[in-house]
Amino acid sequence: MVFMEGLDLITRLYGLALVCMSLLIWSYAVLVVPATCQWKKPGVGFVVPFVIGVLAVAMGKGTDITSSYIFAEVAGMLVVAGLAALGTRLMYSPELVAAVLGSAGLFSWVWFSMSSVRRFLIYQNPHFLWLPFGWLLLLAAIQLARTRKWPDWGTPTVILAASYPGWLFLSGNRLFLPIFLKTLGLVWLFACMYREAVRVSQAELQQARTVLEDFERAVGREVKLRMLELERAKQRLADKASTDALTGALNKKALLQEIDSLLVARDRDVFCLLMFDIDEFKQLNDKLGHVAGDMALKRLSRIVKSSIREGDIFGRYGGDEFIVVLPHTPLSDARLIAERIRQRVENDKTGPPITLSMGLAAYPLDGETGVALVKAADDGLYLSKSKGRNRVSHVRTEQNEQ
Repeated sequence: MVFMEGLDLITRLYGLALVCMSLLIWSYAVLVVPATCQWKKPGVGFVVPFVIGVLAVAMGKGTDITSSYIFAEVAGMLVVAGLAALGTRLMYSPELVAAVLGSAGLFSWVWFSMSSVRRFLIYQNPHFLWLPFGWLLLLAAIQLARTRKWPDWGTPTVILAASYPGWLFLSGNRLFLPIFLKTLGLVWLFACMYREAVRVSQAELQQARTVLEDFERAVGREVKLRMLELERAKQRLADKASTDALTGALNKKALLQEIDSLLVARDRDVFCLLMFDIDEFKQLNDKLGHVAGDMALKRLSRIVKSSIREGDIFGRYGGDEFIVVLPHTPLSDARLIAERIRQRVENDKTGPPITLSMGLAAYPLDGETGVALVKAADDGLYLSKSKGRNRVSHVRTEQNEQ
């Protein structure tokens, strides 16, 4: 009598522990497990045995408490096991027939579990308690024969958890086995749920990290592109501010700045200036019009740019007057470059014939300031005009020759 009372107390305590464990698994499934996890629905289904178990214990009286809880837990586990079986089979196999057969086998197996409990309670026949375990092995064998691999651990775990309520009525030294196996089944299910939740969370985290990296790369590319466009826009503005709109040569301000930069350079090497204008440009404008005059200036600019070297500086000083700055160039080489430009302009046949009068100035021979050098080159230009135009002149050289 004392033994049976102790057994009944142990059974009640164990039933209460299972209720709490069911609530724990349900809470974890609802609050933690991602929606994409295959264990989400089975975990949420644990609220069924929790609610039914609490109602059974609350409404049971005397010895009915144990039996009512056992039947209630079996009924609750039926829902959980069905959700697990349907979820795993539909996830890993697209065949609806396999899912239906698996669920039907599960329902029939749980019926055996309930039948075993009932027969034991009524007829005190413990042999029927082995039927659920045998049916579990049979389902595993069928699954193994059909797929040539061991069944997915999730479904057998839920089935195992649903099978052992009937084993709680085993007495004597066999009581430890069902208690241990039932607890092991629930813990195993919780572990499966936890591993799957971690896997899904890590996958989502990796996906989020990949999206973030792609976003950062896209933003980086966009920033670089915008910076490049900004630099180009700044360069265009700078070019526009320093370039003559008609000829594309430097304007007067930018040209004088280039001359000053050569004068303040550390090496202060020799350089020369070529100053020239179009002979009888006013008559060309009056005769052919200002449009023809503008075309002549553009043509002159094109010829000069193609005749000077990389690093030489070409600018429009004003009106039809232009200056070419020749860094690191002695006077003798500057005269050769000036003659090349003059001859190419004279021989050009792409428009009305034009010629140039040119003046030379050398640093430091003709001056050590920008103003002095420009004046010396301008004097050479007017010397060329006074001697018949279409020629190159250097005032100091021609004075020495006289």
